[in-house]
Amino acid sequence: MTYQLEEPFFEEKGKITAQKEIGDNKTQMTFSSNGTLKGNIPVTNSGDLVSLSKGNSGTSAQGQGVVTTKDGSEKANYTFLQVGKTITKDGKPVLRGVFLHCICSGFA
Repeated sequence: MTYQLEEPFFEEKGKITAQKEIGDNKTQMTFSSNGTLKGNIPVTNSGDLVSLSKGNSGTSAQGQGVVTTKDGSEKANYTFLQVGKTITKDGKPVLRGVFLHCICSGFA
């Protein structure tokens, strides 16, 4: 059996725009990014999440956001769960892991 990875459906680069400690190993964050959907549709993505840090650089998070086309003609609201490990690449934290989402409204 042969497996082949397809081109990414969604790629983005962004930043944390606000961050607040809300408990032991819990952080509330807001984020904003620019990305590409289906390889050629420019979009913005923004939302918020609560992250729980675990030992050995492990992290899990739950949140929601909205992806909007750059021209503003379409948008999709979503919720998500993510689990992964934070690594450092070029001096910046990068999350490697699994991201599960549910598109609640918007893009078909």
